[in-house]
Amino acid sequence: MKIAVFGCGYTGLTTAVGLAEMGNLVLGIDTDAAKLAALKRGRCPFFEPGLDKLIKRNLARKRLSFSSDAERSILDSDVIICAVATPRGRRNRADLRAVLKVAGDFGRFMAGGTDAYKKNQKLFINKSTVPVGTSEKIRQVIEKSFLSATKRKEFIPNFSVISNPEFLREGTALDDFMNPDRVVFGLEQASSHSSSKTKIEIMLSKIFRYDDSVPIIYTSLRNAEIIKYASNAFLATRISFANELADYCEKVGADITEVAYAMGFDPRIGHNYLQSGAGFGGSCLPKDLHALIAHGKKAGLNLRLLKAVKHINDRRPDRILEVLRNELLKIRGKKIAVWGLSFKPNTDDLRDAPSIPIIRALLKNGAKVHVFDPAAMNKFRELFQTKVNFGTSATSILKDADCLLILTDWREFGTPDFAKIKKALRNPLIVDGRNCLSPAEVQKHGFKYLGIGRRRA
Repeated sequence: MKIAVFGCGYTGLTTAVGLAEMGNLVLGIDTDAAKLAALKRGRCPFFEPGLDKLIKRNLARKRLSFSSDAERSILDSDVIICAVATPRGRRNRADLRAVLKVAGDFGRFMAGGTDAYKKNQKLFINKSTVPVGTSEKIRQVIEKSFLSATKRKEFIPNFSVISNPEFLREGTALDDFMNPDRVVFGLEQASSHSSSKTKIEIMLSKIFRYDDSVPIIYTSLRNAEIIKYASNAFLATRISFANELADYCEKVGADITEVAYAMGFDPRIGHNYLQSGAGFGGSCLPKDLHALIAHGKKAGLNLRLLKAVKHINDRRPDRILEVLRNELLKIRGKKIAVWGLSFKPNTDDLRDAPSIPIIRALLKNGAKVHVFDPAAMNKFRELFQTKVNFGTSATSILKDADCLLILTDWREFGTPDFAKIKKALRNPLIVDGRNCLSPAEVQKHGFKYLGIGRRRA
């Protein structure tokens, strides 16, 4: 199978590399010249564990290549995968312009080649996160662009539109692609669920070469589109529930980590996404939550639960500031050392990262902020430039600080040298915005420890 993947961001590049590793011939398409130059040299343009190695390996094996030539890639490929960004647009709705451009190019460039009139079926697989009904709109755009280019209405190209939502987690994206917990395909004609596969299902199994242990779900286009939004909205709901419960635990002298730990043994609940702290961020959960609320409103629904989830998360930076203000009495003139900037460990992604509003608030209140993150320093420097001080290591920002504030639970922050930290700090105070440290261990070394939703000593 010859596959062209449009968009070389987290989703697109991981998909391209994963499909090449499965043995397909994959061409990654992007408009960013600098990104393409890096990829052709085997360098991943963002921090994601494992991708660099597999990019180099599949470039060497001639299974993977990169280009900006959309027309050639569409004519030469059996499968087009759309993995471009759908950022938050007007009224918080998903901005579909990039997706519909790929669809328009697909129709227009198909019309310029003889393949458009052959019986060989092309697949347009959409992995971009889009609201319900977008797949039908994609088909309309493709057909309109094709007919506009050919000027011959009697010819209709032989293609199918498929919705294939992604469930990749930054930091573990490659493993999530190669070993997924489920794969969802939305088809234009619902699967019969019979033992025999349809032609399209056979084609998909040749592209995505998963073994029988991976659940493959064939459903309608609209169901597939909603599954993605519903999954992220539910994960966001669990986090906001844990955060609201954390505030309650703190008020009544309980410990959210012990409460959530015990809750997680109930098989109906589980342990994942019950961690309290500074709130959720990243490229998916906030954006998709906003979009689902906005599109619900468009459909005439007031999604009250999801609005509450959003409100709780929006308030988490204020909660961190409240903890600091209560302990330091005033923030103006205080030196705050911040460990962690990315929205989660093992990524350099700052999209909707809680660190950004928290540090902006600290600066507004007159604090002197010193920061360190193992991966996100360069991106954070682009945002804040000289407004904050950037360290060369975790310990380099601690000297004479009034507080150590942890905002990302990188593994290295979980096992620090407490003796070195205490010697450097002016005030032995640690505010753990991710509850990644043991209060007993921290207090044993003579620190005052403040977690989120944890019992005060």
